[in-house]
Amino acid sequence: MAYLDFIDPGNSGGSVPPTDSPFQGLTPRVITYSCTICGCQFDTPDAQFEHRFENHPSRRPALLLKGIEIITPHQLVGSQLSDGDVVFGHVTKCHLNNRSITKDELVKYLVEKKCGLCTIHLENEGIKTSYQLDFDVPDEDELKEVERIFFETVGGGILDSTRIDLFIDMTGRFGSAKRYVHGLSNYLYGVLAKDQRGGTHLKRLDFTTKFNQALDTLRLFDKSFAHAIAGVVNFNHNVFGGAERLVATPKAYWAMRKFGGFVTGTIIDNNDWKLDASTSCSKIPLDYATEKIFEWALAPFDELLKVRKELEHTLKLADWVYTDKFKVRMLLAELLVASGDFSAATLIAGSSSNDIVFGPWGQRIIRGEGVMYAKTE
Repeated sequence: MAYLDFIDPGNSGGSVPPTDSPFQGLTPRVITYSCTICGCQFDTPDAQFEHRFENHPSRRPALLLKGIEIITPHQLVGSQLSDGDVVFGHVTKCHLNNRSITKDELVKYLVEKKCGLCTIHLENEGIKTSYQLDFDVPDEDELKEVERIFFETVGGGILDSTRIDLFIDMTGRFGSAKRYVHGLSNYLYGVLAKDQRGGTHLKRLDFTTKFNQALDTLRLFDKSFAHAIAGVVNFNHNVFGGAERLVATPKAYWAMRKFGGFVTGTIIDNNDWKLDASTSCSKIPLDYATEKIFEWALAPFDELLKVRKELEHTLKLADWVYTDKFKVRMLLAELLVASGDFSAATLIAGSSSNDIVFGPWGQRIIRGEGVMYAKTE
């Protein structure tokens, strides 16, 4: 029986003379490792690895459209590109649909394309990235008609599922704008779900899904109306950046700036809040809580102080979602600091002091450093 720890050389009895090995006298070949970029050779893979990353740091080729790097293999392009919208990073070679092409030729192709798929391969020093772009650029006139019909059907009166269905039916003939209609409709369904009204069959918490679907679609459209809806959705999610894109809707713009100021500790002149906030967003349907928070956020100190009890009562309501209650807590805590009731403000904001995003705000409230009604020089 053979064992793995013993190998019979075939000459244990000594009766068979040993033969010379056919490899006797040959010098073993030394294995070398070459750099794929400059050709330098190394004795060990570790030496090759060290050389590669010290002398040839990798630079992954990148494609940016409208300032955003494409990081997924499949990307929808939903708006017209211009020359300045297409930017390459660390690219030495380009291929379009398996055909070699220059960067300038690729830019020209992408700017002119309006529909259909294309496959792009970018290369830099042996490193490759691949993208499949799906173009679905709508007709601008159709987008304008969709917006007109939106305000005509759901921009006034009581929002319900019948009005949303009418909006969808009236815009069905605009084939290139179907994504736009889909995004706006999801927003409207989200409003109904959040308020549990208008004949909706959705549950209250389904509003988050509908709002996210709307946001995911509307981000493809560089239009002020799409920015306004996206801003309302972000506000619902307590994301208070990008106020500069909401200038067409002053109420949303100033409310976003105010809450953004809470987060960053930025003091904004009280007089700013007097700009025509009362007439803005009047034709974009809002859920009840967002409408109230806009109203409170833009109220002068004396007026907000009068509704302190209402703010406190809101925190106890079961039909207000957590993100909205948190905004009310921010308003109330800032109001209490401005009125000198520091202990009550600390009770409201103290639990946020360790939050990743809102921790600095909570800590400022605890220190009695509110910004809502701070004096400016």
